[in-house]
Amino acid sequence: MSFRVSLNLTSKPASELDSALLPEGVTAATSVPVDAGTLEALRNIITQFNAEGDALLTEIFSAVHASKAFEFEVVATSGVPAPYDAWTAILGEKPVMLFNLSEWSKEEISRYGLPILLHEVSHGLLAAPLKTHEELESYPEALEKIVIDEGIAHFIGFPGVRADLLEKHLDKWAASEALLKKAEQKLAASYVDEDEKEELLFKANTGVYWEKFGAISGMFRVAKIYQSQGPAGVVEAIKNLNLPRST
Repeated sequence: MSFRVSLNLTSKPASELDSALLPEGVTAATSVPVDAGTLEALRNIITQFNAEGDALLTEIFSAVHASKAFEFEVVATSGVPAPYDAWTAILGEKPVMLFNLSEWSKEEISRYGLPILLHEVSHGLLAAPLKTHEELESYPEALEKIVIDEGIAHFIGFPGVRADLLEKHLDKWAASEALLKKAEQKLAASYVDEDEKEELLFKANTGVYWEKFGAISGMFRVAKIYQSQGPAGVVEAIKNLNLPRST
């Protein structure tokens, strides 16, 4: 058996979801019907992925998981408040990918859905290697997990030409690392209260794309590793759960 990933699509309003599938911090969702046209666009993306896969994702995770085959559930839902458009949750130790179609149009799914899907599949494939982070003891460790988990997922699911990251977007890296360094210092400080620390973790991976300093710093680190060491370097980073700063 060779490494492969297959996705199965179901749909359900957010009001009917198991609470474990809602994004962290979301305690209520409304009953909004899933739009049929947007759902069909998502189904087309999933059909494309199941038929073609993704060369980079396979290149990296076939080395991490050897000959294992994965079947992930993708749930199309609606009624989760903004800004949550897609996320991966764990239900019964199994990763589940969710698309909140009330945040998408049919045209947006058709244009941007595949990179987001690759992003979420990456989270699913990282769930086992990152299991050691499940019981976090400190805020700095939680931020480190964001850098690793989101950095890899953002690189694989980058909505553009991945090679352009270190050429056309390099200015974004230094800015993100500067914000990350400040956040690391605050998260380790005893004088900063828990509310501010929670807000820092939220901003590290939520909001305007280039302002998510934890995810974006991690993405550039992965891009640099891939450029200099190829997929073997990224595999090693996953196995060691370490993305060194290398600007």
